[in-house]
Amino acid sequence: MRPRVVGLLLAAGRGTRFDPSGRNDKLLQPIDGVAVVERSARRLAEATGHVIAVVRSLDCAVARVLAAVGCELVECPQAIGGMGHSLAGGAQRLRRDGHWHAAAVALGDMPDIEPSTIRSLIARLDGRTTIVVPSHAGHAGHPVVFASVHFEALAASSGDRGARGLLDGPGVMRVEVTDPGVLRDIDTPADLVAAKAD
Repeated sequence: MRPRVVGLLLAAGRGTRFDPSGRNDKLLQPIDGVAVVERSARRLAEATGHVIAVVRSLDCAVARVLAAVGCELVECPQAIGGMGHSLAGGAQRLRRDGHWHAAAVALGDMPDIEPSTIRSLIARLDGRTTIVVPSHAGHAGHPVVFASVHFEALAASSGDRGARGLLDGPGVMRVEVTDPGVLRDIDTPADLVAAKAD
């Protein structure tokens, strides 16, 4: 039986590096007519079949975009305190659901990861390997795949560190991939221009 793996998309950040005023949400910026966060969600869904997305509020534009493409939503107003809070909110949902064997944790501002890359990372999970991290050109990227044995620890995440402590522990496999999308995020307007040019 294939393991039940869910995509966990963290899409609750404020994106202040993109626009300090907060008026232009980077996740809603279009690339080829599709919002950044929608591209991220669609690729993750193609690889996993189901996506749980963590958002700041259920009543925001990002949440509406994600709901329209079939994502299950988790509200996390504490996300203002850092990505770790978003990760904790999503992991708490996974623990309550109780039927997921693993989660591919992806970021809403990384729209260029190939679904085939995500599937290849999931395939590396086994009894000994419980965390799989992609690497490109020697740099670690996303998504990171966590077996359910780590959901409890993820649910206790906070601040900006997220799951970094787990990545130094046992059971971690780092996989070199040819997909540069595992490193490309949209943090600044220049990043968006570069993404549109590709």
